[in-house]
Amino acid sequence: LGEEFVSAYLSGDVTKLYTMDALELTKLGNEFVMGKGGGLLWRPCIDGDVIEKPMDQLFREQTRGIDILTGCTEYEFLSDYSPEALKEGISEEEFTRLADALRSDTDTYDALKKAMPYTTREESLYQYSRLKAAAILSDMKDMASVNAAKGNKTFVYQFRKYTADPAGIYRSPHSAELPYLFGVVGRGGAFPWIESPWTAADFVMMHEVQTLWSDFVKGNPMKTADGREWKPCGGADEDVMILG
Repeated sequence: LGEEFVSAYLSGDVTKLYTMDALELTKLGNEFVMGKGGGLLWRPCIDGDVIEKPMDQLFREQTRGIDILTGCTEYEFLSDYSPEALKEGISEEEFTRLADALRSDTDTYDALKKAMPYTTREESLYQYSRLKAAAILSDMKDMASVNAAKGNKTFVYQFRKYTADPAGIYRSPHSAELPYLFGVVGRGGAFPWIESPWTAADFVMMHEVQTLWSDFVKGNPMKTADGREWKPCGGADEDVMILG
């Protein structure tokens, strides 16, 4: 898909990716992906040059001796669903079927499902989204343990700041932290698929996220605005930095 996008929108010149405005790139990327029938929207991200395939390399013990910053949101992939679908929810049987697809052969995943059971139909997709996020965090903590054994640090976060969409539907969906990281607060809508206005709190969060990420890149100690020290993850829940 990447090669097709560059050919169709950038006249085959991949170097244009490095100079294009982030919001313009997002708009074109979303247009391209949706035209292919996909439902996963783009956000500019940094990858490839640092770790091409993080999990694969870590578990094959082929990392290059670097520290890692990684994380997810509280409601992962919630934006896969329409507002109507979120309001309608799913049955307990469907919830169980989806949950069982999350590597049910491991004690860790079984424990997650017991901790996040089906509650009500109205909250069912939200609960399933939180369960998926918890599963992602579990993988990240495993990665942190492997990385630590090689003498490297891994900083893990979970982004929980809710969007300001008037309907209060999407909470903190997949990729919610990226507008803050890339400094696009105040430019257009908060998210391309959500009617969500920016608020004063968003500018505060943007400053905090950019400060934390830049301190990580510089190798400086990382502290939140309220004085919490961001310590490397050792695989425990308390080692995950909660943002928002």
